[in-house]
Amino acid sequence: MNIEQFRIHNYHSVIDSGVIDVADITVLIGANESGKSSILQGLASISMDSTYQYFDLTQLNRTLKKYDDLELKAKEIIIVWGKFDLSEDDENELKSFLKIDESLSTFEVTKYFDESYELLINDKSFRIPSRYLFKFTQEKIEKRLDSLQALAGDHLKRAPNNELTQRFEQAITEARKLSSSDVISKNEATKSLQSLKKFPALGADEQFGEVIQRDLSEIKQLIDETFPNSKTEVSLFNFLLSRMPRTVYFKIYERLEDDVSLAELKARPQDHRTFHNFLTLAEIRIDTVERLKEEKRRQVYIEGGCGKATKLLREAWHQEVLDIELRYSNDRFMVFTKNSRSVETLLPPSLGSEGFQWFLGFYINFGAATNAEYKRAILLLDDAGVFLHPKGHKDLLALFEEYLKRDVTTIYSTHLPFLIPRKKLKRLRLVEKQPDGRTHVTAKFYAVEDKDILYPLRAALGVTLADSLFVGEKTIVAEGLSDRILLNGILDEFVRRNIKNMDLDKVEILAGEGVPGAKNYALMLQIENLPYVVVLDNDGEGRNAKEDFAKDGIPEENVILLPVVNDRQKDFDIEDMFPLNIYAEAFQNVHGRFLNLTSEQILDKLKEGKEKVINKASQILKKSKTKYKLDKIEIAYEMLRIISQKEEIDDAVIENFNKLFDELHNVVGLYERA
Repeated sequence: MNIEQFRIHNYHSVIDSGVIDVADITVLIGANESGKSSILQGLASISMDSTYQYFDLTQLNRTLKKYDDLELKAKEIIIVWGKFDLSEDDENELKSFLKIDESLSTFEVTKYFDESYELLINDKSFRIPSRYLFKFTQEKIEKRLDSLQALAGDHLKRAPNNELTQRFEQAITEARKLSSSDVISKNEATKSLQSLKKFPALGADEQFGEVIQRDLSEIKQLIDETFPNSKTEVSLFNFLLSRMPRTVYFKIYERLEDDVSLAELKARPQDHRTFHNFLTLAEIRIDTVERLKEEKRRQVYIEGGCGKATKLLREAWHQEVLDIELRYSNDRFMVFTKNSRSVETLLPPSLGSEGFQWFLGFYINFGAATNAEYKRAILLLDDAGVFLHPKGHKDLLALFEEYLKRDVTTIYSTHLPFLIPRKKLKRLRLVEKQPDGRTHVTAKFYAVEDKDILYPLRAALGVTLADSLFVGEKTIVAEGLSDRILLNGILDEFVRRNIKNMDLDKVEILAGEGVPGAKNYALMLQIENLPYVVVLDNDGEGRNAKEDFAKDGIPEENVILLPVVNDRQKDFDIEDMFPLNIYAEAFQNVHGRFLNLTSEQILDKLKEGKEKVINKASQILKKSKTKYKLDKIEIAYEMLRIISQKEEIDDAVIENFNKLFDELHNVVGLYERA
């Protein structure tokens, strides 16, 4: 049973991804915040054990509001749809309990926000719960029966109820099969309640009878809401549980800890998921470690597990020949790695390279999820191999190819050119955010409007900068994405308002992702002898970088600093070139709902001190103790929206950007002749 297509709805930043065709290995490429992570996480949630939280539901398109206003019910809100290809064994099993002879042309799985599934098989529809939802309902039933039994204690002490104690215990025992059995149909579940339903008629007093009827009513409601309608749906539940590939979602920060106490592992297993999974992969059980009091026996047991984990790791990690060693002392586990070339050195994982730590965390978690088989799964990686060396990227791609032989469907997102399959471009799916907030996914990469997201593809293909789609006749290299957004926006405003005469079709602005990224772009442009200018923040890092760039062959005249725009502060970012009231309004529009501050209150706080405005804004968020970080990108877009709606552009904006644009013109000839 392999996934052929999927579609994400109403999840995080995705309203509707559209149908995404799955290749043998699928690569998602796109700009930051385009929806790649939401697509991967949404697909991961198709798992029978996955659950949804309140904020998983998208706030776009007013979906969350409609849910709160009861205009939409959880059982009506689609989150993920998948179409699966069935093997011969899959099809034969389905036919056996569906009691049909015709071939199965369709097997589609839709999961809803209430954690239930709709299965479409040919033209017939079935509804079943997820395993998580079924277990959660069983727990509710168990608690209700516990409560009923506790209340019964007092009722059974008095006549006539005291003569029915044994019958009541038998009825409760029979009812508890509901919370201990595997999934059963509503009809079978109701049968388990028959003795309890008949109990009041045996002669119990009216008050006790009312207590039983009340709890029975609540239990029946839980059964009606969750349990499958028929034995066929029970069979489909078990089929999906055993046949649907496991989904394993991995993000970049799931790393193996150096050490953790046994008490912590037991008390908060989810906080130490990777460590737990390492022990699972090594077949080391915590209860066995606790039980083995003799130190030698315990160490032999632990060493055996380390040998298994080492063997598995060596099959996949080819950068070095490593051993994994585990120590246990004073109720604390400690992990070490040892390079076979320097056997005298034991190092905790955190001292390994970033790439090794990423790979170790990924391999442990994927291994634990597939019972160390690394097969029959949907492997979802967010920013795959982001810390790996290019040679590591090559090994990772080879590993994905190996997984294909084990029925592992790999889908990963990347910004890295070495993870683009140059000879298999049909694996590419480009993700972009539409103006209306919708995420769009396409396999036709040439149709994407945002040319920056094509950079990894061009780099993988070896396309030169001069031939590429993202270098103009006049190229400006900015430090970051927010700089690029604001520069582009103000250039557009100056042309639209006839402040400057420029042909913007000849101008391209690149976002360098910091000084190092800007330097890399400048070096490539310099090597290819293309016209360019680098714009750096006028702060300590920018001023030092201007000097360092010259040492690497980048002419000093091609690097300019943002102009000094006031005498109150020493350092300046591009946001400082705008009036404070514009920044305050944009900041309030983006973060205000979490802070309960007006634009005026924010403006007063931004006037304090002599730091850059983004530093002050970050402090406002930090002091508010919210979990949100400063969203420079969204604030930049909001600033431009505010400016574009003004009848006249602010004099300060014109004055400050005239200074900057004049300097740019001196380097790349920004202005056109009148």
